Amino acid sequence: MYTKPAVEYLDRTEAFDRTVCTGPIINGEIRPANGVEVVLINRNAKHILKEVSIKHNIRVSDLMDMIRNEERHYMYPSCNKPTEGN
Repeated sequence: MYTKPAVEYLDRTEAFDRTVCTGPIINGEIRPANGVEVVLINRNAKHILKEVSIKHNIRVSDLMDMIRNEERHYMYPSCNKPTEGN
């Protein structure tokens, strides 16, 4: 299921992460190399979570559910294919 707020959140956090993190890229996502980078990306992620939830007038908990579903769809695309007979 495509969820615009979740995709916006994921795109924006990944874009920020790529400006801060100096660690390896794993599964298409850049990773932090140290604790300072972790703090920076977590702080930004919380800020964007709140900003996107306000922009789309949805609860943070609902946005977090959308994000989890979007990540699951991206990470496990074969699990989202219709089964035979559906």
